[in-house]
Amino acid sequence: MQKKLYESQKEIIHLFEGDYERILTLTDICKSLGGKYYTNAAKYISVRCSALVKAKFLERTKRGHFRLYQVRRQTIEETIDNNQLSLF
Repeated sequence: MQKKLYESQKEIIHLFEGDYERILTLTDICKSLGGKYYTNAAKYISVRCSALVKAKFLERTKRGHFRLYQVRRQTIEETIDNNQLSLF
């Protein structure tokens, strides 16, 4: 099932520019997008980032530090247990 993103969440993801190693802090994100909120922009942006972490679009490296979620693909060697090869 495809997860639908809000415009404000898309803006946060576009700040990373597709770089999986780039880590942005909450203050960096607030400097870029904070002008849209009347008061307490850090709170609203942190709620958006937490939702993106829960939906596995972002990964929280430390408190207040985020990067794009990188899917780790399993190799065939990792999925097959060595004991299972000698079953039959």
